Amino acid sequence: MNQSTARRYASGIRELARKRGVAEAFRFWSDYRKLKRELERKLAPIAARHRVDSPGVAYQKYLEVDYWLFENLRRVFALGLDRHPRKLKILDIGCGAAYFLYACRYYGHEVEGLDVPDNEMYNEIVAALGIKRYSKYITKFEDLPTAERYDLVTAFMICFNCHNTPEVWNIEEWESFLLSLHDRNLNADAEVVLSFNIEKSGDPINPELLSYFLSRNATVDVPMIHMRIDYRFK
Repeated sequence: MNQSTARRYASGIRELARKRGVAEAFRFWSDYRKLKRELERKLAPIAARHRVDSPGVAYQKYLEVDYWLFENLRRVFALGLDRHPRKLKILDIGCGAAYFLYACRYYGHEVEGLDVPDNEMYNEIVAALGIKRYSKYITKFEDLPTAERYDLVTAFMICFNCHNTPEVWNIEEWESFLLSLHDRNLNADAEVVLSFNIEKSGDPINPELLSYFLSRNATVDVPMIHMRIDYRFK
């Protein structure tokens, strides 16, 4: 573990200790170490086939289990899924290596994923972890490839919105997407959590889209590198 990663871990643990107490921070670290050992054992053959030196932003970066499990376990704790009073049915869109879903399942939730069909490494990882996944590219103005209903739908570091292209989704596309979720895929009191990548403008979403989300009673949090929107249908 390099110094930069160690500092990031220490910062995350301190933040959790401030918000939820030292005992919870200790439990986070204990669970992280347990899940990390499990994942490294299960994914060792896949990592041997797909690992590359200095992957940068390429998808092989997700073979860095220690880093990406830590980030996804932080998401689990931030959403309160580690101590949720009931078992939730969760769909993660753009699930990639499915570390978020793996951690959610560890805490007792029923999980499913959705991602593109043609990434061999993701396909192998999801199969090795036993995660149910729908394989499809998301296209604007189209429904998801499932009519199952969920208590929580998540999408982190979103790319399906035509990220970093002139066709990046705006209000019309997002409204169609969210209304389709509402009508076909969400249980009563369900929640949608969206985390955006930074666009070429330097912002995760434009001011008009931000205003739209706020007008729909979204709760908006703007961390340094992404925006998370908790979209509650009431």
